[in-house]
Amino acid sequence: KSDVLLIEEEGDNITIKTEDNSFFSFPQQDCKLLPIIHSSAEELAQYILLKTIDQFSEDYLINNRGVTAMEVSVAEAPNQLATCKVDLGASPLQLPNEKVEPKPCPCQH
Repeated sequence: KSDVLLIEEEGDNITIKTEDNSFFSFPQQDCKLLPIIHSSAEELAQYILLKTIDQFSEDYLINNRGVTAMEVSVAEAPNQLATCKVDLGASPLQLPNEKVEPKPCPCQH
């Protein structure tokens, strides 16, 4: 849930009100509400990485596929990336409103 935007479902639309009272409305079918606070490249990279690990399970990735690390990069513009990397089997990190996941390295620009 955003700490700077008011996001609501109104009928078939998702409405967004910003801090400066700007108002936006999008068809709900064109939206995907994610459990992140900001739609920054850093948070999107971490979200995609953790969802990918969760989809396969850390145990499967390590023991069946030999994966020891994973990395996801999200581009905001050409040559402007946010990267999030996790070493599988590392100490878990409790993320806000998420279950315990492998500890990701801080996202980098």
